[in-house]
Amino acid sequence: MGTPDFAVPTLVELAGGGGEIAAVYTRAPKSAGRGMAARRSPVHEAAERLRLPVLHPATLKGEAAAEAFRAHQADVAVVVAYGLLLPQPILEAPKFGCLNIHASLLPRWRGAAPIARAIMAGDAETAAGRRRRARAHRRDVVPARGELDQRRHGEIRRAHEDETKRHVRPFGGLLL
Repeated sequence: MGTPDFAVPTLVELAGGGGEIAAVYTRAPKSAGRGMAARRSPVHEAAERLRLPVLHPATLKGEAAAEAFRAHQADVAVVVAYGLLLPQPILEAPKFGCLNIHASLLPRWRGAAPIARAIMAGDAETAAGRRRRARAHRRDVVPARGELDQRRHGEIRRAHEDETKRHVRPFGGLLL
């Protein structure tokens, strides 16, 4: 489950790991550019190159979405910058739960644009972190220290957010 280019190395690592990928969930194509043509996400493009089934539901809320997700009978769901909050039934569906790869020093910069926020705050480093998600995301709860499994650190490239993203992006696949 992912959408931006940050999530692509993790998808590629999973696909090359020998396990079965039941489905790739990503955000729906959005109109962009002068012609307002539908543009697929980087994860959608990568999944098609890898010949993986791609799904882009408008929402994961409701029993129908939960039932469709459970039908995959997945052992684990890997979530990397997906762009939708995961309701409790989705988090509980995989046999071994959900692994969340996040581009930040959790919990400091959780949420949208963690790399940009780290740069704006003048942080010297950022990281990709892996955490098992067992309950729905709540902004008022800071994850317990034991919930964070592993981090890979990277120096922040002051020049540009895109350069920092390129530096940190491979960490997601390495955390698996």
